[in-house]
Amino acid sequence: MDKAIILVLISHYIGDFVFQTEWMAKNKGESMAAMSAHVVCYGATLTVFASLISLNPNFIISYIVLNTVLHLLIDCVSSSFTPELWEKKDYRNFFLVLGVDQLVHQLALIASLLPFGYLFS
Repeated sequence: MDKAIILVLISHYIGDFVFQTEWMAKNKGESMAAMSAHVVCYGATLTVFASLISLNPNFIISYIVLNTVLHLLIDCVSSSFTPELWEKKDYRNFFLVLGVDQLVHQLALIASLLPFGYLFS
C-alpha cells in the first residue's frame, strides 16, 4: 500500500477518534461549537500527517483546507442522523450510518491525493 494512503488513514483514525472528546462526540450533532472543535482537532492532526507526505506548502494548505471542509460537511450529514438512532437504540442503522461516514471520509482523503501526484508514486 502506498505510504501516502497509510499516512492519511492513520491521521484520520487519530483525528476522528483518538482526539475526539466525549463532549465533541455527544454534542457535534446539535452544537456548532462541538462540531467546530472536532473539525479543528481533525484538521490539525491531518496537517501533521500531510507534512510527512510532502513539505510543499501548496500541497499541505490545499489538502488540509479541502479535507477539513469535506470532513465538516460529511460529519454534518452523518451527525444529523446518528444521535436519534443511538437514542432509539437502533444500533444497526446507527452503525450503518457510521460505516458510510467512515467510508466517505476515507475515499475523500485518498481521492484528494490524486491531483497532487502523491498517490501510487
